[in-house]
Formats: sequence, structure tokens, C-alpha cells
Amino acid sequence: MTMRKALTIAVATLSSTTAPQAQQDDTRLLITGDAILSNQGFELLQDMTTRFQARLAGTPGNAKSMDYLEARLQELGIRTHRERFDIPGWRRGTDRVTVVAPAKRSLRAAALGYVSAHSPLEADLVRVESINFDQLDPAMTTGQIALAAPNLRFSHGDYERLKDEFDMVGVLLTNRVDGGQLLARTANHQGAPCPLPVYSITAEDGNWLERLHTDDTAVTVQLETSSDCIDMTVENLVATIEGSSGRKIVLGAHFDSWDLGQGAMDNGLGIAQLFDTARLLQRHSPANEHAVEIVFFNAEEWGLWGSRDYVTRHDLAPVRAMVNLDMVGGPIALNAMGFDELLPVLRAFSQSLAVGHSDHRSPARRGWAATTTPSSSTEFPRLPSTRRSEKIRFATITISPTPSTRSTLKCSAGQLPSSLC
Repeated sequence: MTMRKALTIAVATLSSTTAPQAQQDDTRLLITGDAILSNQGFELLQDMTTRFQARLAGTPGNAKSMDYLEARLQELGIRTHRERFDIPGWRRGTDRVTVVAPAKRSLRAAALGYVSAHSPLEADLVRVESINFDQLDPAMTTGQIALAAPNLRFSHGDYERLKDEFDMVGVLLTNRVDGGQLLARTANHQGAPCPLPVYSITAEDGNWLERLHTDDTAVTVQLETSSDCIDMTVENLVATIEGSSGRKIVLGAHFDSWDLGQGAMDNGLGIAQLFDTARLLQRHSPANEHAVEIVFFNAEEWGLWGSRDYVTRHDLAPVRAMVNLDMVGGPIALNAMGFDELLPVLRAFSQSLAVGHSDHRSPARRGWAATTTPSSSTEFPRLPSTRRSEKIRFATITISPTPSTRSTLKCSAGQLPSSLC
């Protein structure tokens, strides 16, 4: 069963609890058949990414894609509106990383979000093996550029330490994935200008630099970028399918993407799934007890800015639950995020069905019963109130309700029973 069908059936059941059982069964059948036979979500995603490319917040591609999505929703008769807010933004310029010694070579590189523009700077590389910087000697790092091991992930505080304690002037982050790919990411999630220039480079280039360093060859690198921090105004797109109870279910997916690709996976998948969920609900279950509010959050990649604005703008009281979709192909798990009241729902969900850090975090931190669908059953890091080193491992149909580990459930896609309401 596809994600959009499972999600639509679940939401339709939750939002139409007063409908007779036979009517609910008929609605499920209609949704199932339509979801299988129609592929409008994928068609929208293909058209949007082909015509407008990436959706980096504050860019024409983002604005045109949102206009297109909103028009498609309105064609279905769904009411929409925008919610505008200001954020500390960032814009991509020209990023250059060049090896100047022992041999000149231009590297494929991309500055991280919130890296500020700077004139060319040239320095030797020094290897950084550990996140606690135990092996670093300030006498050997002054004026140097850090070549970070591929497994390291730095915080804003780590960059401050490299600059202030070790007097380093830049950082190169090696991608963990082969094939000449660049990993786009942000230097922090607070919107603060990065203390020093940080660039992502490919696995192949990083491995080459590491081999040179291992051979005790002095490696000199030049860094330069016109990318820069800039204040900007962005918008969330909200689509509403009305209800009669005054309460609502919130479905969310982040709308923005990085600019190095077309954003088809991250998070074009979530956009397509929510669009088709809206279409199926509007066509087969338009009159429900609870409203369904579908929110396309903007500027998630830089710090969850869209969901942060949404939860401060809206009251918790009417919200029965929130479900977030981020890069979900075939969901293999749901995370209860420490909300014990979700455990009976998720247990029943698992028994009756044949099934990090994203925009579920903002509502969860406000106390909303929010859940998300991880794309990997191995690890799910970066839950609210957890330290960076903590990981959550998913066990088959095993639920741990303790706040320290959060509540985790393995499930497969299917139908949500009406008894949950």
C-alpha cells in the first residue's frame, strides 16, 4: 500500500468518527482504488521539479513552485492561504575550493548554509579526526584549514571552538557518499553567521586530500565564496479541508529543498504525498468531524523556520494530532516522540495494518502530539531533548514508552481502525 493511501485512510478515519461504519468502509475502498489507479502526486512532483527546479527558500524556484502547488490545490476546490514570516536567510553565490599545492586542482565544493561571503584565503590543511578535538594542538593549527573526517558532524559551537581556541580559518567536510556527490547542509539551525568558512567536498576529493596528508605532503588550499547571509521573508502554504467539530488534524511536510539538485526526494516526496492526500480527501471524504489542515513548511533546511512559525502562530487546543512527512517512500516506523497518549493509537495502528530531525520537532516541543515516519529502521537521531550522541534503535513491534528513550513502533502501511477515535 502506498504512503499516500495509508495516510489518507488514517486521516479520513480519524476525522470522520461520527460516520456509520459501512460509510467509512466504502470511503476506504474508494480512496484505495483512486490512490492505486491515479498517480497525480507523482505527476505534480515531476512537473514541478522539471519546470521550476530546486526550491531553496527565498529563490524564484521556491516561489514559482509554491504558486504552482497552490493553484493545483485550488483547482480541486480546496481552500488555501499563505502565512508570511521573516527569517535570517541565506543565498547561494559562487563557491570555490582550489588546491594550490602540491598540484593545482579545482575541487567540487559547496559552502554550507549561513557561511558568509569572504575574499580568497589560502592556508595549509590539518586533519581533524575527532569531534572532541583531543588530537589538536593550537600551536599546529593556527592559520590552518581543517580537513574533517567523513563521519564528523559539527555544531555551531564546534566551529566557534575551531576558530577561537585553535585559531583555524576554515573547514572542509568530506561527503560520506561516493559518486562525486556534494552534501548540502547548513552550518547551524539558529540563523547565525558561521564563525568561519565551511565547505562540503566530494568523497573522492576528500579521500585524495587525506592520502596526501597521510604521506606527509603539505597541502595548501584556497577558499572563496560570494554566498552570504541575508534577511528574507518567506511563506508557509496551508490547505484546509473543513470539519464541523472545531478541532483539527495537522499534516505537514517541508516545502523547501537545497539547491544542488531538484529536491525530488527531500522533500518532494512529502509534497507529492500531501497533495494526493488532500486530493483524495477532498474527493472522497470532504465532510468530516475534524478539519484536516495540510501545511507545507518553508525554510526547514536552515532550521525548521516554517514549523517554528506555525506553532507560535496557532493554538494547541484544537489540534488532535500532527503527522509529518519527510522523505518517506515506504514508511517502516512511526515515532511517538515521548507522547504516551499516542501509544494506544500506534499499537492499534501496527496490529491492524498490513506498516530526526524534521518539522515534527517544532510541534512536539510545544506539546502537540506529533509523529513522523522515519525512512530508516536502523537509527533515528536528533529527537527533542536528546543529546547529539543519543540514538534510538527501532525494534520490531516493540514500544518503549519511557521519555528517556522515546516511544518507538515498527509498522507497515495499511488501514487505521475506527476504534482509535
